[in-house]
Amino acid sequence: MNTNNRNTSPQSMELLLVGLNGGFQSTIDYRRDTDLHNTLFHRLYPQGHLACLSLRSLMPSAIPVVLDEVLSGIRWQGISYMPVGSQQSIKRQEIYLVDESTYLAIADRFRRCSETLIAQFDLLVSSCDSVSDQELTVSLVPTSAMGVNDWQGWIRRSVFSKLGIADVGSHYPFAMGFGEMQAKGEFAVMEDAIADRHRADIIIPKKCLKPLPKRLGYDKFVGPVLLGIKKSCPDQAVSDGLNNLLTQHVCGSGCDSSGSLRHIILRTFNVREMHAVQTAGK
Repeated sequence: MNTNNRNTSPQSMELLLVGLNGGFQSTIDYRRDTDLHNTLFHRLYPQGHLACLSLRSLMPSAIPVVLDEVLSGIRWQGISYMPVGSQQSIKRQEIYLVDESTYLAIADRFRRCSETLIAQFDLLVSSCDSVSDQELTVSLVPTSAMGVNDWQGWIRRSVFSKLGIADVGSHYPFAMGFGEMQAKGEFAVMEDAIADRHRADIIIPKKCLKPLPKRLGYDKFVGPVLLGIKKSCPDQAVSDGLNNLLTQHVCGSGCDSSGSLRHIILRTFNVREMHAVQTAGK
């Protein structure tokens, strides 16, 4: 594969495709946001390199051959890349790739659980309208607690106001990294007096944690929180962004599902191929 020594920028995502000769080549998609500045990925791994390989040009029969090569890692522009999923990219017939050292750090962050990494890697690379790093208190409550609904949490108004997003009285999708954990869901804004009563800046149900460990050693986190938030959007769009096939996966110690990425990619493409055949037969 291409092994020249021009390093790609860690501030933007490289778009790749499989060329006619079977090698990888760079491409441009002006409809695609490749800027990584307002993502958790760039803030957590400022020197990390991210690429996205499109499989859309491949015939279904060629996909297993390409997967065998990609899943063992590729070298592009002098950088060794490893595949990380994710489910949303696979739906678009794409595979995310990160440089090898960043891949190891991300795998540790997701408890070396391949299934959770596939389901939740989008959490790190989704572009947010505002990203901040603040010292906050995060209260983790049972999903069954009163006032909590699945992935809906609460954020202190004075903290929300620092994000530069107008409060229109709705819910706001968020992605968050704190300690060795990450979470996603949607926020409603709570008044400071209510936050003071609960002694927390952010309140989220434990179900927001990705992955959700079998045992969580604390119910409150105090320290630096990397918080990305999006402007309010229609409820359906929020819900669609939260529904993943593996979103309920709970990780235990030593959780590692080798081969998961290959299995899910092949399953997705087989479903697409069957649908195309059925549609053509009508």
